[in-house]
Amino acid sequence: TALQTHLKFFDTDDDGIIFPIDTYLGMRSIGFGRIFSTLAMLFIHFGFSYPTIPGWLPDPFLRIHIIRGHRAVHGSDTRAFSHEGELDNERFEKIFNFGEKDSLTIGEVFALIHGDMNPFDLFGTVAGIFEWGTTYLLLWPEDGRLKKEDIRGIMDGTLFHKLADK
Repeated sequence: TALQTHLKFFDTDDDGIIFPIDTYLGMRSIGFGRIFSTLAMLFIHFGFSYPTIPGWLPDPFLRIHIIRGHRAVHGSDTRAFSHEGELDNERFEKIFNFGEKDSLTIGEVFALIHGDMNPFDLFGTVAGIFEWGTTYLLLWPEDGRLKKEDIRGIMDGTLFHKLADK
C-alpha cells in the first residue's frame, strides 16, 4: 500500500520492522537535524508503535511493524489514507479545496488541520499538526506554497528517496 511504501523508507534493513534508530537515521538522511530527528523519533514511536504490534502487550523497544501500519491511521486527519493504508485519490484532491488547486500555503494548511479536527481527539490533532508541520519544514517552499505532487510524494514515500539522495 502507499502507507507501507511511506514506512519502508525508514526500514533500513528491510525486515518489515522500524526501530526508533531507523526513524532517527531516516529523518537525518532527508535533511533534519539531530534535535528534530530525536523529537520526531520519540513522537512517532510512542504514538504509533502500539497500534502496529502483533499482540496485546506493548513493545518495550517501540518498534513499528510495517505490515500493520494501517492500524496507526489516526483521527483528525485528511482521510487521504484509507483504513487499509491506500492513498484515496479523491480525498487527496479534496485537500486542495482550500486555495489554488495545486498547492497550499501555511495558512491553508492550518485551516485544513482545523477543519479536520475531531472533538476530544487530542492525539489525532497533535499528530496532524506534527505531520503537516514536518512536511512544511522538510519541503520549505521558496514561494511559501506546498506543491501537490510534493505532498503526494511525502504521503506515498516516493519523495523521501529523492531528498535522501541530495
